[in-house]
Amino acid sequence: MRRIALTLLLVSSTSLAQERPSLSTLQGISAVVASSAHPDIEEGALVRHAEERLRKAGLLAEPNTTAAGRLLVDVYVVRSRYGRCQYLAYDVALRLEESATLERSPGERIQAVTWRGTGRTSRFTSALPAESVMEIVDNKLNALIGDAAKDRTPR
Repeated sequence: MRRIALTLLLVSSTSLAQERPSLSTLQGISAVVASSAHPDIEEGALVRHAEERLRKAGLLAEPNTTAAGRLLVDVYVVRSRYGRCQYLAYDVALRLEESATLERSPGERIQAVTWRGTGRTSRFTSALPAESVMEIVDNKLNALIGDAAKDRTPR
């Protein structure tokens, strides 16, 4: 019984990987928009950090470049109490939005999410250091940059 479940899981994950949209035609990311619920991470600093990483990777395009994407970086806070303990978590979400055309309405253009990366850092504490959150941001930026590089490599 365990072998059957494992086989189905492998087939399922393989088919999902093949359906992932390619970033090979992405001409760059022309804008970074950020929001931060962490008290020690300013939105402007988050934008500058992401732009610098994208610039070094050759993915930062000039503003208003046609066919360029927009990266959204969001840091959310989750707080809960369990008895006397306080649970604190920060969720990090990076989304790449690109202009797309709907098949059902070819003349209509929308912003669609074409890549997404999420992560969480948490503790039973009253505070989490900004470094923990920024480490997740960096991990997700690395994943985006890695996916773009992989898709641009000639096969």
